[in-house]
Amino acid sequence: MTLKDIKEILEDGVAPKLPIAFIYEDSTFIPKQYISKIAEIKEKDVVYCETIDEVPYNKAFYIESNSIYVVVRDEFEYDGELSAYTNLVVVCKSFNCTYDNVVTVPKLESWMIEEYLNVSLGGLDKQYRDFILKVTGNDVYRVQSIIDKFSVFDSAEQQSAFIQACDAGEFSDVTTYTAFDLSNAITSRNIKDVVDILTDSYVDITTDFGLVALLYKEFKTILTIQTSNKSAAELGVSDNRYYAIRKYKVGKYSKEELINILKFLSLFDYKIKSGQIYGVDTLQYVILNVLYARNTNEDICCW
Repeated sequence: MTLKDIKEILEDGVAPKLPIAFIYEDSTFIPKQYISKIAEIKEKDVVYCETIDEVPYNKAFYIESNSIYVVVRDEFEYDGELSAYTNLVVVCKSFNCTYDNVVTVPKLESWMIEEYLNVSLGGLDKQYRDFILKVTGNDVYRVQSIIDKFSVFDSAEQQSAFIQACDAGEFSDVTTYTAFDLSNAITSRNIKDVVDILTDSYVDITTDFGLVALLYKEFKTILTIQTSNKSAAELGVSDNRYYAIRKYKVGKYSKEELINILKFLSLFDYKIKSGQIYGVDTLQYVILNVLYARNTNEDICCW
C-alpha cells in the first residue's frame, strides 16, 4: 500500500486496516498527521509507546480499545504475530518484521509543508501564508508552532489576529519569546518557563495583543477536556493540540481552580476595558492571579 492509497482511503472517511507501519526517511511529521486522521475517523485517542510490550492485545478474544497505540522507533523488530495488535501503528526507519501492511513515507518536501499550512490556516490570505514559510525557513516544526498558535481562532478571525501579531512585532524575530509562549507556560503551570520568558523578553499585556484572550480560550478548552470525554473533533480543535493539552496541561489546575481562573479573566477583561483598573502592573497581576488561582470573590484593586 502506498501513501497515496492511504490518503484516498482517509478522504473517503474510512480508516485503513490496522496494524500498519509507516517507514519514514527524514521526519516523523507526515506519519503523525496520518495517525491523527486515522484516530479522528475511528474516534479514538492516540497513545505513544516506547515498545510494543506496552501495547495491549488478546489473541483469544479481542476487546475493542478506545485508543490507537503508536510505537515510534528508529528500528522496529518483532518476531511474533503482529496482526494480533489491531490498534497498533508503527513509525520507524527500519522495519524488520514479517508483515505486509507497510507504507513508505517520502522525504518531506517544501510543497508538502506549504499544502499543510494552506489547509491548517485557511483563514489567512496567501501573502500571509507565504510570509510564514519565509520567516520559518520552511521548517515544518516552526510552521506547526505557528499553526498551533493561530488555530485557537476561528477561520474568520485568523487573519485579523495574525495582522495584529505582525503589528505587535511577533515575527520580527521568530525565535523570540512571545505572548503565545507565555500563555503556554502559564496554562502548563510551568513557573520556571514563565520566569525565563519574562527575564528574556518582557511582554507587556497592554501592548502585546490578546494575552488575556489567549489564556481564556486555552483555559476554557482545558476545562472542557479535563471534565468531559469529548473528542478533538467534537471540541473543534486539531488532534495535535488536543493531545498536547491532555499530555501537558490537563491536571495542572483543579476543576475549581480553572473555574476561578475563567471568572477572574472575564472580570479582569471587563474592568480593564471599562477603565476600572489603573496603576497596576497588569502583566504581573494577571500572572500571579492565574498561577495561584486567586478566588475571584476578592475585588480587583490597585497596587
